[in-house]
Amino acid sequence: MKLRIAAVFALSISVMAQAPASNGTPPVSPGNSASQAGNGGQSTPPASASSAATPSQPESQTRKRSHPTPASNHVPAAGTPNAAASPTPTNTQSGLSSITRQPVERWIQIYVGLTAVLALVALGALGVMRRQLREMKEARRQTDALIKRAIEQSSAMREAAEQTDRLIEQAIEQANHAAEQAKAANMAACAAKTSSENFAEVAHSSVQNIQLAQQAMHLEQRAWLFVTETRASELQVGQPLSITVVFKNTGRTPAKNVQISTHLEPLPKGQAPEPKLEKMQNRGAIPPNGTAFVTISTGRKHAEGVTEQGLKAITSGELVIWVYGTITYEDIFETRQATMFCYMLHPDGRTFAAAEVYNDAT
Repeated sequence: MKLRIAAVFALSISVMAQAPASNGTPPVSPGNSASQAGNGGQSTPPASASSAATPSQPESQTRKRSHPTPASNHVPAAGTPNAAASPTPTNTQSGLSSITRQPVERWIQIYVGLTAVLALVALGALGVMRRQLREMKEARRQTDALIKRAIEQSSAMREAAEQTDRLIEQAIEQANHAAEQAKAANMAACAAKTSSENFAEVAHSSVQNIQLAQQAMHLEQRAWLFVTETRASELQVGQPLSITVVFKNTGRTPAKNVQISTHLEPLPKGQAPEPKLEKMQNRGAIPPNGTAFVTISTGRKHAEGVTEQGLKAITSGELVIWVYGTITYEDIFETRQATMFCYMLHPDGRTFAAAEVYNDAT
């Protein structure tokens, strides 16, 4: 754009510089015409030529000397031909028009140059607007793609939820079917009292069915504690690292006497952790769909916080932050359950990945 504007300015200056030369011969002043008429039509050199011979005089004095004397005091002789008469109005007007034409043409040329510059500026602005419009279209296309991906992910999550609901319904149906079988077995046992062998066989099968029904009911009604979320604090030099683990009871009954033991351990890349659980924390009971939060920090060993060298090692992947632990609790059937978890922090400092070991539940 700058090169275009400079080219237009150079073109305008060259056109204005060539404008005086294109007019041809210089205009003839009325004084010269009158002097030629007084000399009987003979050609005499113009008064400006004699005045131009002295370059020391200013141009204004030269113009004053070249002005003719008033033609009204000149009285031609009786025998003077008509060619010696005073200059006609046509010659005077042509001289004046030739004198005033040059400034007008220069202003027109300047106007044309400025118009060309404005046109180029407008073209540049139009190019910028087109580029911005193209960038806006690209941003809109990317936004549409992100929306499409979000819709696809939402559909996948909806399908997963529907599958989970179907599995739950199947488990309920199986439990109901097992209960019906147990009821039928009890009725058969009552009817087979007369036969000890038949009664023993029926009782044995009834006990098994009852146990299966009880197990299905226990699995359906018991509490289940799982880790649903793991998030870390922002990695900053001089600030201690803390990780928050969120537990949720996904069962239908509360979890009682909940005890949580956790540990946070930085290890070199490729080295798996060995369980070193800290003191148990008593959390009481967690109701169905209830959550519990546990914050794990580096402890007193690293009270100074994350060092600059440690931060570089974490972000480069040479140092891995491990967080693991165990949750023990009792369900409503007085059975002690346990859930073990183990996660490692990614080099981005925000997301976690489940380890291949120490992730189990009973």
